[in-house]
Amino acid sequence: KVFGRQEESAKQFAEENEALYQAGFKAQFTSGIMQPLMMFVSNFNYVLVAVVGGLRVASGALSIGDVQ
Repeated sequence: KVFGRQEESAKQFAEENEALYQAGFKAQFTSGIMQPLMMFVSNFNYVLVAVVGGLRVASGALSIGDVQ
């Protein structure tokens, strides 16, 4: 029971509820960004290795068998 402090109690609840909402939103946003970001980094690394290996093969520094 709040003994006549309903408005104060409702205000405190609203503030705590908003803080919880903001924390949940930030966590969900961060989680949603991580998976595509990690896929991009993984794909970029693959392209980088393929390009560097291809350039080294083209310049004669490596043979095709060395890249595999």
